[in-house]
Amino acid sequence: MTMGLTDKEIDERISKAVEAEVARRLEEREKERMLEEEAKRAKELEQQAETSQASIQDSSIVEQSSAQSLPSGVLTPLLKRHRDLDDELKSRLKELENKFEREHKETQLADVLSPVSKKKTGRAYVALARAHSEKGDLQVALDLYRKAESYVPDNVKLKERIIEIEWAVKHDKNFMPSPKPEKKAKATRKKSKHSRVKSEVSIEPAIKEEDEDVDMAEEN
Repeated sequence: MTMGLTDKEIDERISKAVEAEVARRLEEREKERMLEEEAKRAKELEQQAETSQASIQDSSIVEQSSAQSLPSGVLTPLLKRHRDLDDELKSRLKELENKFEREHKETQLADVLSPVSKKKTGRAYVALARAHSEKGDLQVALDLYRKAESYVPDNVKLKERIIEIEWAVKHDKNFMPSPKPEKKAKATRKKSKHSRVKSEVSIEPAIKEEDEDVDMAEEN
């Protein structure tokens, strides 16, 4: 029976139940994804090994044939630049792969949450991101803003904030977020069951209005 429970205790029980169900579903999906990823990675590694071996052989042949006709030291910078570009490409591919995996996991979680839960989770990530951006941890803030975007993908202000911080990180610039919006006074809620149902029905448009601002997390 829940007659003796407070609203806070009821919310906590609901949250725990949602978290348990989400964890169960994610675990099932994660197992399936890992099996697919292992097969895919094995195939990619095999292809990369073949490509790398062929590239090394080609470079060796070119170096040997060119060494006979080119002055000493002319070919070395070209080969070094080729290796540098190859390393840069591998690093970029790894970065994109990690980003895709993070976004894929967040999207899976967002898929099993209700619209209201998505917005609440998005607000939580925005609050964390803002705190890190104020401390100057822009890369951490950027990752958190991207996670928030997985839950509220239609938030235009959030997309703009992500672009701003991406630019600051890329160019090693400081970023100062706008001041927090002042909290608005909330109307006192009635204790009756009818009033509570009415409040729950009207929460969706209120959330929608808050989502128009990237600082939606500070509203609650």
